[in-house]
Amino acid sequence: MPAALERYVRPTWFIDSGSPGVKCHAGEVAAGAATDGQRAVQLFYAVRDGIRYHPYSITAEPAWRVRNWLASRWVKATPAFNIELCERFGVRPLEFDGRSDALFHEYSVDGRRHMEYVAARGSFADLPLAQIIRAFEDRYGKRRTSAGAEHERDELFDPPARS
Repeated sequence: MPAALERYVRPTWFIDSGSPGVKCHAGEVAAGAATDGQRAVQLFYAVRDGIRYHPYSITAEPAWRVRNWLASRWVKATPAFNIELCERFGVRPLEFDGRSDALFHEYSVDGRRHMEYVAARGSFADLPLAQIIRAFEDRYGKRRTSAGAEHERDELFDPPARS
């Protein structure tokens, strides 16, 4: 890997890839994989299917994601939407082969445009949270990003209420 790209694979505050817990989980998930590509695929699916995306909330809490340097090039993998979310909104879950990019959900299951990406925001060594919050607030308002933001309870995204 070129030295100029090394900062993109080091642990950061949000991409906590150096923590013992993340390393242990990643090792368990990728156990049995023979190649970097196979490890990347197994990690992609663990993130896609094991970390719930909550569209009504944005937080500064760290979480891990898959980012890969494979076969001497970056492979972009964005496993943000879990299976339940995809089913609810009628989009195909992303698939990843460890070689090609797996980027977001442009089309619904019936072929209609679901999302459109109109601007690249750049490459970052760590999550640009301030930029994300600004964009989120510009689009949805500040009440969606404040601590304890109110929203309708949704069984798909909110944990069950404790009794």
